[in-house]
Amino acid sequence: MKPLLGGKPFLLFPYVVGVATAPLLKPLARAALKSAIGVGLEAKRLAAEAAHEVQALAAEASTEKARSEDPGTTKPPAKKQGAASSGSA
Repeated sequence: MKPLLGGKPFLLFPYVVGVATAPLLKPLARAALKSAIGVGLEAKRLAAEAAHEVQALAAEASTEKARSEDPGTTKPPAKKQGAASSGSA
């Protein structure tokens, strides 16, 4: 009678190890994927926030540049009445 696998039992070793460790590795793999997805979502949120800040700065700079090129269109800030009355009492 011939031995199973021609006398090479080491060919079964990776299969046996895989079957034995699968119940342990599946939760670890799931946790790693959940963490990676969480990191990706946080990076996406931070990138969107940074893009929003850059757009706001660009709009502000554009407005300031337009005002400096045409100073006749800017008005001085309006003074509040009654808040700072310096004079007679």
